[in-house]
Amino acid sequence: KPSEFKPVLRKSDGKSYMIACISDLHYGAKVEIDGQYYDTELARYYLLEYGYRIIEMAEHNNVEEVHVMNLGDLIEGDSMRASNTYSAEKTFAEQIADSSELIIEFLKLLSGHVKVRYSGIAGNHDRIHKAKDDTIFGSHAVHVSNKIIETYAKYSGDGIVYEQANDYDHIISANNKSFLFVHGDMTAVGRKTILAEQSMVYGINFDALIAGHIHHFTMREVGDDKFVATFGSIKGSDEYSLKQLGTSASRSQGVIIIEEYGDFEIKKVKL
Repeated sequence: KPSEFKPVLRKSDGKSYMIACISDLHYGAKVEIDGQYYDTELARYYLLEYGYRIIEMAEHNNVEEVHVMNLGDLIEGDSMRASNTYSAEKTFAEQIADSSELIIEFLKLLSGHVKVRYSGIAGNHDRIHKAKDDTIFGSHAVHVSNKIIETYAKYSGDGIVYEQANDYDHIISANNKSFLFVHGDMTAVGRKTILAEQSMVYGINFDALIAGHIHHFTMREVGDDKFVATFGSIKGSDEYSLKQLGTSASRSQGVIIIEEYGDFEIKKVKL
């Protein structure tokens, strides 16, 4: 069992709602460079460790339901870059099948403690083809994974609810707050006006835009209690980030806790 986690959090008097994001799992990636290591066994270890931390936070914050939101890059893929052909531990098909099983294990863990809902969108590593212009819209690994998880939720009797997302974005509203989730490869998350722009496009006054993709936790306030945030990666640093981008990142994920009367907190969960 992963190590115990004892967060220091104030208790909420009312019932809260949690959105727990799975961001950039990159299942199937093999990393062994400059003290960084990652493989499918570690992917499972860190995802379940994250699950135990979610359970702890849910108990401390009177959370009744957790909506697990997969932000994309579920798998490593095998065609994004030339290095993927030898740094991927499993084939494309194996990555989809095995990562879906792992997600189900994660959801089943949570469902023993809270109500669980699941949605997933695709990232750039989930594409069938390297070039995004050559990919048919909606043709990606997460579409297959979502169907596997939806089927399990339908017939398992575990009380897990599958909620269909759009291919590349999803909106979650809870306790009078609305959040837009994207992967980040097709949305200019760094633009100062991006939250206002997306609110106009969707006709919804979003309280925050949440993305993954860059493997770093960032958060900035762009209006009166309005935020744009990016969540980190379970994979952490790899050859591409260290050698080509010159950056490193800690393993982390992120959650949003929305209290009964609408106050919310965006939190980094370091792994």
